[in-house]
Amino acid sequence: MARLVGLSLIIFVLILAFILPPSLYRLADPFNGPMKAVARPPPVVGFSNYVLEIEANDLREAFYKLGYAHAYYRFFQMDVLRRVASGRLSELLGEDAYRTDVYFRTRGLYIAAEKTWQYIQDNYPDFATLLEEYARGVNDYLSKKPPIFEYLVLGKEPELWRPVDSIAIGKLMAWSLSGGEDDLLLKDLVEAKGREILDFILPREANLPIVPHKVSFSPHTTFGSNNWVLSPHITATGL
Repeated sequence: MARLVGLSLIIFVLILAFILPPSLYRLADPFNGPMKAVARPPPVVGFSNYVLEIEANDLREAFYKLGYAHAYYRFFQMDVLRRVASGRLSELLGEDAYRTDVYFRTRGLYIAAEKTWQYIQDNYPDFATLLEEYARGVNDYLSKKPPIFEYLVLGKEPELWRPVDSIAIGKLMAWSLSGGEDDLLLKDLVEAKGREILDFILPREANLPIVPHKVSFSPHTTFGSNNWVLSPHITATGL
């Protein structure tokens, strides 16, 4: 019976999706719909065609507004990322995240972020000020006690943002873009078997830094970043 009811609801929703005029979908638009000013305070920056438009007199004001805007639109995602980096995700999501916390605490990304933050304060005070302005923007939004849906569901309260949190997320992204810990495994292999092991496990023809003409891509490639070049013969600038 329960399956029948569930299937009926799905069919009903699909029928509505095809029957209702597109104009009614705007009612659910969180940015331009009628609920945009009900649940949260207004953003401090403009939002045109789903793209942030920040107008500022200097970098400090721009970083402040960017922090406020990021918190306004996606603070929960920001919080999850900093908790992953610091090994505190289970405080938010429970025991299912425990192994993730152990893994990243062992890697020490947040410890490295704290050292980097201290280095920036000591050597690049102007940039440190910008990170502080960004954090101030985030926290000014949180100070308004906005009803962020995910925290209402979890029964939790969001914590204030720190400049080191931004650095920690940067290190988390760098770690993920590096492919994890492959470099460490390769280092161990080279030390155990010699550099010639690389010719066997990393054949050069499969790892060219620039993709040659008429290349055939390997179906085993599942992770990577952009790697492409345009010939000057087909660009408007000749570059």
